[in-house]
Order: sequence, then C-alpha cells, then structure tokens
Amino acid sequence: MRQDAPTIRASAPAGIALVPARKSLCSRKWLVFRACLMVGVVVLPRVRCAALELETAIALARASAPAVQAAEARVAAARAHWYQSGRWRNPELELRGENWRVRPDLHATNPPLDFFATLTQLFELGGKRAKRQAVAMAERERAHEQARLVERDVSVQAATWFLTVVRAHAELDAVENAASDLGRLRDIAARRVEQGRAPAAELLKLQAEEARLGTAAVELKTQESTALNALRQLLAKPDLRAEELSMPRVVVPPEDADRDLVEKLLQQHPEYRAATAEKERALRTLELEQARRIPDPALTAGYKRTEDRDTLVAGVVLPIPVFDTNWGNVQRAVAELSAASAEAEATVLRLRAELFGLLARWRSLAARAERMEQDLLAPAAGVRHAARVAFEEGTGEIVALVDAERVYLEARRTAIGTRAEAVAAATAWRIFSGETTAP
Repeated sequence: MRQDAPTIRASAPAGIALVPARKSLCSRKWLVFRACLMVGVVVLPRVRCAALELETAIALARASAPAVQAAEARVAAARAHWYQSGRWRNPELELRGENWRVRPDLHATNPPLDFFATLTQLFELGGKRAKRQAVAMAERERAHEQARLVERDVSVQAATWFLTVVRAHAELDAVENAASDLGRLRDIAARRVEQGRAPAAELLKLQAEEARLGTAAVELKTQESTALNALRQLLAKPDLRAEELSMPRVVVPPEDADRDLVEKLLQQHPEYRAATAEKERALRTLELEQARRIPDPALTAGYKRTEDRDTLVAGVVLPIPVFDTNWGNVQRAVAELSAASAEAEATVLRLRAELFGLLARWRSLAARAERMEQDLLAPAAGVRHAARVAFEEGTGEIVALVDAERVYLEARRTAIGTRAEAVAAATAWRIFSGETTAP
C-alpha cells in the first residue's frame, strides 16, 4: 500500500502553513515565492537612478542660484516703485492761531485771537505724474530684462559645467578602456620578450604608451572633479555623481536663412532687451526732467475765525523759476539718453556678430557630429583592428600598433568633443531664445 509522501519539515515563517509534498507543483512554487518574499530571500534587481538631463540641471540652477533670487527681488522692488510713482501728493493740513496774549495785563484793545484751518494741495502740471510713472515702468522693464540676463548667465554656466563633466567622463572612459586593451597587448609582448621572440624595446614602447594614457587619465579626472564640484555647488546637489549625467542628443539647426534666424533671435536676446529697456528709461527720464521745468502751483483753501467772525481763506502758492530752472538735470538726461542709445547700438552690432558665429559653429559641429561615425571612427577602428591582428599573429610591428591605438583613441576623444561642442552651441542658442526645454 503506497504511503503518502512526507511533509515538508523545514521551518517556515509565521503565517505560512506547511503543506504535503504531494501538492501540485504550481502550489509549491507559489508557497516558496511567498516564503521568499517574507524572509527576504528574493532579491530584486537594483533599479538605476534616472539620469540627470541637461534641461533639468539648468532648471535646478535657476531655482537655487542666489544671483537669480537677487534679480527677482530687484524686480519686486521696481514693481513697488512703479506703484508708488503714480500716487498723488498728500495734502497739507495747517491749524494756526494768532494774537496769543503772553501777559494777563494786556488791554482789551489788543487784537483778538485769530484761528486758521487750511488745506493745501500741490498740483503737478505738464503731466509730471504720468511721466514719473513712465520712468518707473521703464525701470521695471529694465529690472525684468536684467533678471532674464542673470538667468541666462546662470543657465550658460550650468550648461558649461554639465557638458564639461559629461565630456571629461566620456573621454576618461575611453582612455581607461584603451589602457586596459593596451595592458593585454603589453602582456603578450612581455611573454614574447621572455621567450626571446621580440626585443625588449617593443615592451618598453608599450609601457611608455601605457604611462602616457595614465597621465591623460589623471588630467581628465582632475577636469571632471573640478567641473563636478562646481556643478554640485550650482545645483545645490552635494551628492551628484558624474555617472548620473547624460550626454544630450545633437540637434540640427533650423533650415531657415541665417539672417532670418539671427534677426529673430536678436529680438529675444536678454542683452538686447536689457539695452532697449535702458534706452527707454533714459528717454522717459528726459521727458520727466523737461516737464519739471514747469512750476507746480499749490492751492490753499480753509477757514478763518477773526474778530468773532467766520471767514473763508483761499490762495495760490507758485514757485518762481529764477535760480533753478532744472537746466542741469535736463542736460544730464540728454547725455544719458545719448549714451544709452550708443550702448544699445553697440550691443546690437556685437550680438549680431556673435549670433552669426554661433549659428555657423552650430551648423558645422552638427554636420561633423552626424558624419563622425563613418568618416572618423569606422576607419580608425579598422586600422586598429588590422594592427592588433597583425601584432597577435606576430607579423606586425609594435610602432604600427601603438600608432593605431593612439589614432583610434584620439578619434574617439575627437568625436566626444565634437558632440559636446555641438550640444553646447545648440544649448546656447536655446537659452538665448528663452526656451526652457530642449528642442
């Protein structure tokens, strides 16, 4: 008579019942899976943290940079000044008494006490209030454009450090891989020297090349560390690692004509808009100073009690521009307007030249990056492969092998640098245009 299969004797966590071994295979697998989950036997694969994109780094830099916060505070101050500039002048209330008796023995024929209660209001002529508010509005716009200029500088700085880290890390990886491959070839050469099949000079050449790669690796590590520390401070992320950064894709420039693209971007450039806002402020200031040459009257109206009679008081106070005609302030405003106009024109000329150069550089780098694989990397890889095969078979010369390894490494570093520079040019164009996300 067949006996039942023995039950599972192994201990199980609380809450999991022991079942006979004759249960179905599916039930046993489910039981084991549940037990593993409860005791922590099942080890899930480690999920890699999401890479930090360039546009995310730029946004973090803008959000945490003290310079941006200071610029935003100046914008708030300019906005408050604009509000205050449009307020009317407060009226003046005067309460006055005259003919007060200082001694009790004064005769009754002395003048009686007089009491005054008057209200005086200054009226600005020549549209001074509107012109003063126009100046404040221009200052507000200038503060806003200067804040955009600060954001531009912070964004460019963040992009520069970001791409420096990515480029140095990629080149360091290429150098370390080349050093590892060269170490394997050096071991082959060492065995041949020991066997007397090759001169010691071949081994020395490989060792010298390996030392050169070590020096290059140290330089790249220094560049990576310097840029990474600066990026950590800028993003307020002290635990940021170079492995978390990813190289953005290369974006091809638009197909529009260069002049159309440059003129369109020029109108949106923060420096151009800041210079235009400064010119507008100088113009509004000149208009205000010219209006201030017109005197402002003050109207007075009120009540007077004299000799036991109630009377009304009315009057006008008008300053006479004899000594101060505001001529100096007008001339100063004229000079400031001329300076602002000249600076705006100089800014336009400089930016137009820089943008034409940036666009040409972007087009050239993007085209080179697109052809880099077939024009540079593939031929260099073919030469290196042929040199390695010849060396391993014993028919190749060590000098040819070293040259092939060096050419391939330089080709990889050139490709990495070209891609990073193309991304930098595209990013600068995007930042100047005011875009917040990568195209």
